[in-house]
Amino acid sequence: MKKTLLGIGISLVLAGSAAYAQDEMDHKAEALSHAGMSKTHADMDHAPVALQHAQVAMQHAKAEQPASESAKMHMDQAISHLQMAIDHAEMGHASVSGGHTDQAIAHMNMIEQ
Repeated sequence: MKKTLLGIGISLVLAGSAAYAQDEMDHKAEALSHAGMSKTHADMDHAPVALQHAQVAMQHAKAEQPASESAKMHMDQAISHLQMAIDHAEMGHASVSGGHTDQAIAHMNMIEQ
């Protein structure tokens, strides 16, 4: 019984730590990283891989909590361009997807730390 309770307690602590780590993640940096990988693959005409990275970039961009109205505006624009990149990658339009990914990256780079 004690071992079971100890195991449950440890599981709860680890789950809480994982949730805390998730909240502390630098979502903008992750979004930029995956957007960059998406662009690289779009340039190589690898639409399916570009799509995967654009989708992950979108998840991180949506999770980012911009600190100012300007930052929010740029992140909203980045999210809009990532959605267009995803839409075009799904259609196999790698070069168009890459162009929208470039725009998303530009908007995220305009956000001050």
